[in-house]
Amino acid sequence: MFDRSLGRQPGSDYLENFRRGLNSRKDAHLISEFLQKNFPQAAYELRRSLAPAQVKTVWSSFLDNTEDDRQRLIIVAVKAGTPPVYRDPPGFSTVYYGEPFYLQFDAPFDGAAVCLREDKGYWFFQPLPGRIVANVHSGVHWLTRDEDDVSPAPLIVSDERLADSFYVVTGSNDLMAALTEGANPAFPIQERRLDAFPTIIQRSGSAWSLHRVFVYFMPALRRTQID
Repeated sequence: MFDRSLGRQPGSDYLENFRRGLNSRKDAHLISEFLQKNFPQAAYELRRSLAPAQVKTVWSSFLDNTEDDRQRLIIVAVKAGTPPVYRDPPGFSTVYYGEPFYLQFDAPFDGAAVCLREDKGYWFFQPLPGRIVANVHSGVHWLTRDEDDVSPAPLIVSDERLADSFYVVTGSNDLMAALTEGANPAFPIQERRLDAFPTIIQRSGSAWSLHRVFVYFMPALRRTQID
């Protein structure tokens, strides 16, 4: 791993210092980028293990205890028109800052869907685009569509963030209306409101499902060096 990520084979002294956490920030950044590109799931688990412990909320407990079908929601890069060149495991993807991308969805049934985005512990409604609630039909189609609701429309993340989680909740139109009541995508969802979501979902009386994709955003300036 070291020779592939750092471009050199370190000696025994370097390995010992690495075990003690004494490697440089530059080397740590190179190793992090290598893991994010080639082993995104391992990088994600490592990041979670190093993150400060967070207080469990009703919403986070619901997510932990609900099976999220990661096979049905994928990222598609606009330039390639196909799934990303990286062989990401289900539920993970890699995108460069400023690179347009789509959400492609294999809906389990006809209904409606809403997308939630987690950014550094805060939760937002993610427009899809131009709308908060999107109609879905059983089978594979674009979740991000234009205003005519026909052609695919991309999402773009231009600010330098490390990663986001996108969660899609599907169900009836009534369920989506209840979840998005008073929603404003420009502001984080209040924790009290977020913690009410599990009760709203479970008491809706309609079929529902949960789907997740975790996205790493990589600096565009590094692209030519690590591709």
